[in-house]
Amino acid sequence: MKEVTRLNKAFPLSLEPIGPFKSLKESERIIMAWWNFFTRVTAVAAYKMGGELVQAKEQTEHGKFLKWVNDTFPFSRSHATRYMRLYEWFKDDPAVLENMGVTEALRRAGIIEPKKALPDKRGPIEYGNPNKQVELPWETIFAKQPISKAKLKNYRVECIGLHDIYLVSKGFNFPIKVVDLILENPNSHLKAPYQGMLDSIQAALELYYAEVERLEALNK
Repeated sequence: MKEVTRLNKAFPLSLEPIGPFKSLKESERIIMAWWNFFTRVTAVAAYKMGGELVQAKEQTEHGKFLKWVNDTFPFSRSHATRYMRLYEWFKDDPAVLENMGVTEALRRAGIIEPKKALPDKRGPIEYGNPNKQVELPWETIFAKQPISKAKLKNYRVECIGLHDIYLVSKGFNFPIKVVDLILENPNSHLKAPYQGMLDSIQAALELYYAEVERLEALNK
């Protein structure tokens, strides 16, 4: 908490213009500070990082910028490109980012595609992505046992694809996305640990909603 307070004083989440370029070393320091502050996952942080990256690119030799990013920072080249594109899109009106999450900002800028709406529970539930349609009848979802072995009667948590986790409830007319991972698809060496991470998230949510069910039953 003290570290967050210190960073907030040193790098307040405000939208003054990106300062003049000083040196690559200074850009490294500023970009790393915003990355460390990124636990707040705000569009402002992504915008600030993008602006610094744009300036740094202008000062590096042709063809060496992406290598500099790869060698210097803990995020990938594709993430750096996303932040730069976000900065270029919003630089004429950055105030709109004040209370916006990164995912929404990326979608507004056309950097990632908007998610398709999901139909209600009275028909099959279709989880859409550009390459594949997954159809799960409502009864099938509730017939499956939770991976955490939690005793869930009214809720289920479904992981669809590599990035999306939904909550399905008998009390809702449609599934609700509860997790949207902005991560690159894992390579062949990381598929198993990536799937383990998804399973852990799903299991944790199942245990959480088991407690929700218990409290709901007590309040009836």
